[in-house]
Amino acid sequence: MRRFLNVLTHPRTLSIIGLLALAAVLFVGADTLQIDLMWPAIALGAVVALWLLVWAVRRLRARRANRKLGEMLEQQAE
Repeated sequence: MRRFLNVLTHPRTLSIIGLLALAAVLFVGADTLQIDLMWPAIALGAVVALWLLVWAVRRLRARRANRKLGEMLEQQAE
């Protein structure tokens, strides 16, 4: 039971659930307001692009930090 709860509360899982909920709200709202489905698709694409950009920046920063830590440890070893 604890493992299942950990999976549900993991940030990646919550992000995916939130993204699916946003997509559902956008498309149901567009259908209700009789708006062309292209607009919620564009909005959802922009959110996904922003999400991927944030992920890439975080990954880049982590690599830089790891490299700096490695260099610092090598300098201390000398």
